[in-house]
Amino acid sequence: MCGRFALTISPLELARQLDLPFEPDLQPRYNIAPSQQLPVLRRNDKGDRELASMRWGLIPAWSKDTAIGNRMINARGETVAEKPSFRAALKRRRCLVPASGFYEWKQPEDSNSKSADAGTNSKHTDTKRSESGSAKKKGARPAKQPYYIRPPGRSPDALFCFAGLWEHWTDKKSGEHIESFTIITTAANDFMRSIHDRMPVILDPTDFARWLDPETTEGEKILELLRPCPSDKLQAYPVSTLVNNPRNDSDECLVPLVIED
Repeated sequence: MCGRFALTISPLELARQLDLPFEPDLQPRYNIAPSQQLPVLRRNDKGDRELASMRWGLIPAWSKDTAIGNRMINARGETVAEKPSFRAALKRRRCLVPASGFYEWKQPEDSNSKSADAGTNSKHTDTKRSESGSAKKKGARPAKQPYYIRPPGRSPDALFCFAGLWEHWTDKKSGEHIESFTIITTAANDFMRSIHDRMPVILDPTDFARWLDPETTEGEKILELLRPCPSDKLQAYPVSTLVNNPRNDSDECLVPLVIED
């Protein structure tokens, strides 16, 4: 799944990479969580690319209220074409969700076994796992270790674009109008599998136009894009459990965690 991510790229660089006609007014976000308003790239009625502010957690047009959105932050790529909540959006309302990286929580290793940092693919791979640094009660289940997954290298302007769907919803009583989105997920690639069994669909820039084009309605041409990205497009490192609380939204969330023996 994908339940937390960051967007720290400069507005100028975001506009360049997404071919936007203007520089968006954005502030760095280090710990983005569901139900928050976020920038999403789509095609407008004129066919132009635009960055729209939407709520994370898709609310189907037929829903009686917004509560369902809390359960719709992700859509499984394997079944998205079959689900009533997503079918219409998959045909006509596809979007890109820009991210500098995303977080995932790794299940703890057996406390009796030794393990290196499988799941990392960067200069942080020499970091060793241990249980120090986290107090636990005797017999308590070990806490999951959060990891930050981002494009390889150290460029502050590196960018992922997740495949997403968006929807518009109107409250029949108040007339309130809300646009919302979901992130499509797929089975983990070889790299991610050591951290989690699911990952967001990360589209290659060469596929952006096809994904955003509302005239692309043939199921096979759409669904073939919903695949794991190559493992060499990712790197990961452990981070502090500060990220567990969405109220913590500072660059401290991205600092690599040194885990000592």
